[in-house]
Amino acid sequence: MSKAKLRKELQTMTHPQLVDVVMAAYDSSPKAKQYFEFFLNPDADALLEKKFDLIAKELNRSRRGTCKCRISVIRKAIKEFEAFGVGPEKVSQLMLGAIRMLVGEYRYRYYSEALLNGTFRLVHDYVVYNNRHE
Repeated sequence: MSKAKLRKELQTMTHPQLVDVVMAAYDSSPKAKQYFEFFLNPDADALLEKKFDLIAKELNRSRRGTCKCRISVIRKAIKEFEAFGVGPEKVSQLMLGAIRMLVGEYRYRYYSEALLNGTFRLVHDYVVYNNRHE
């Protein structure tokens, strides 16, 4: 369903119907619940710490000296953080923190070629993002 179609449908609903839709979304989806909790109490620093913890947990995945973290999980965490509308400063802070964690871990563990390329791409995305948001 497109945003325009959803907007049109929501405009035809009454206030109690909208409340029911929001409550159903809150109950049915953990991501929707997390979004509404952030919407009601917008604490960007707490959300930033949660994402840093998630990235650190992902970086701790290893086997026999090889880092088994998935760059896709790190990129997804950054994308989800940005979707909350926290502002470019905080997104930039999370991206830089993720890069610093990845580079710091590189000293102690072997990185696969895919993980190295993903790290380089994240650095590139960080520079482009900051250039776009000045």
